[in-house]
Amino acid sequence: MYLFSTQTLMDLLCGVSEVKEFADGVPRGGVYLSVASLGIVDETIRATPAKDGRDQLDRYFRRVLSMARTHSTVEVFGESTASIWAKLGSHELVVDDDGERAMSDVERMVVATAIDRKLVLVEQAQPYHRAIPELKVADPHG
Repeated sequence: MYLFSTQTLMDLLCGVSEVKEFADGVPRGGVYLSVASLGIVDETIRATPAKDGRDQLDRYFRRVLSMARTHSTVEVFGESTASIWAKLGSHELVVDDDGERAMSDVERMVVATAIDRKLVLVEQAQPYHRAIPELKVADPHG
């Protein structure tokens, strides 16, 4: 079972071929989504100008969200996940997205969700992956 990172979910909505192929290869109900990612993606879509395809992104987002609800694959951020999130805060976790930066709290929430639910995090290879041995990762681009 897989948890899509926020960026992977956005890539899916934007039609990135590698992500779409990966998602198509996962059995129905095998893709989980974090509520933290859902909030960020919803916010991003709302901020997208109409001329840049906001309505199309929103329709696809609503379809993906509906499928996740149908299969009960929306993952909430609960007490056990919060404990893992807090422990991750003691690590120097670095993300590389056109330049290295510290991992955000929301990104840590998604990673904590993957660890807590024993899901494989689907995202492009990142420097922080080596720092968290209990995190299982699948790179749809590699």
